[in-house]
Amino acid sequence: MEYYSHIQMLEHIASKIQHNPAKSPLEKFLSKEQFIELYHGQNMALTEIADSLGVVVNRLHRIKRKYRIPTNHAATKKALQKHYKTYRLVTFRDRLTPEELHKKYVVEKKSMGDIAKEFGVSRAAVCKYLHKYEIPTRGKREARMLAMSQRKVSQSPCTIDKDFFSKWSRPMAWVLGLFLTDACLYGDDFGNPRISINSIDKDVIEKIQICLHSTYATQVLKKAGPLPQYRLEFACKPIYDDIVRLGLSPRKSLTVKMPQVPEGFFPDFARGVFEGDGSYVIDKRRNSLRLSLVSGSRDFIHEFAEGLGRMGLSQRHPYEYQRGKSKYYELKYGKQSDCRLYYELAYKNTPASMSMNRKRSIIENWYIRIERNVISRKTRRYKCGINFLLTL
Repeated sequence: MEYYSHIQMLEHIASKIQHNPAKSPLEKFLSKEQFIELYHGQNMALTEIADSLGVVVNRLHRIKRKYRIPTNHAATKKALQKHYKTYRLVTFRDRLTPEELHKKYVVEKKSMGDIAKEFGVSRAAVCKYLHKYEIPTRGKREARMLAMSQRKVSQSPCTIDKDFFSKWSRPMAWVLGLFLTDACLYGDDFGNPRISINSIDKDVIEKIQICLHSTYATQVLKKAGPLPQYRLEFACKPIYDDIVRLGLSPRKSLTVKMPQVPEGFFPDFARGVFEGDGSYVIDKRRNSLRLSLVSGSRDFIHEFAEGLGRMGLSQRHPYEYQRGKSKYYELKYGKQSDCRLYYELAYKNTPASMSMNRKRSIIENWYIRIERNVISRKTRRYKCGINFLLTL
């Protein structure tokens, strides 16, 4: 059948579709030649053809694939310009030439975000064309320094006490014990040495920050476990060098060394080590306490046991265990006189600002119960003595 115009063709096909069941295949009414004439010959978009025939555009996509008809990009662009005032990607590509992009990014030192706002596109689109035109992009450090020079971000850098580990003190000994057990040393993308320490106890991270006079932010790590982890991370070359000199090293689990701790600061150091990798376990049935410390370094745990012996605790030898191809060592103290002496040296005269709240409460509550039992036993003996004298 011959048609005077494509409009008559569309009206005829639409009337045939209306008088037939909805499930009839569209290609029964629209031949391949007719489809090509409308799509490529008349430069009509698929959405326009679908609206004229009264069908959904997905049916046209299906028969387009079936007929293997190539996409008409001009019609697609025309349809997008009809629905949107600006076809953003095409407008950006047409307006921003490689020379203009180089001028704005390199010469004028504008950020990707600023260029994206100026042209009404996403930052990812700007990044895409920078790589496409082979314009080198800035690194994180360079971008931040540029943003600080343009007053886009705060210029007040984070601070920390760089000389904290250069001189022995009670806070330094406690923090060193925590760092030797829980800290991690590594290098960032720019080769700068970085230090991080993680803990599920937020108060420990906050107390470390107070001791270090640190203004670095505490990071909250969302993990699969029931409790979140908190991290303090910073880059400071003097602190890195000091703690490496004191025995810490990257991947230190099996290689950590025991520092030469002065005797007056060893109780604080021991408290930090036990609060890092140790545990305080209470047997409620016997009202007894057990101290336990696990380490992968044989030299460290043996020398640490010798240091506890010099504090007055019993001389103990760590137990050795095998897990797969690696070994680990555990130091245990179950004698109540040792636990009592450890508490009196490490916790009794120590402010709360230099201890972990969770583990301090465990050993402190145990010590209070022990003291009450001792007083009650002495009271019973005294009353028994009085009653005996009265019977004479």
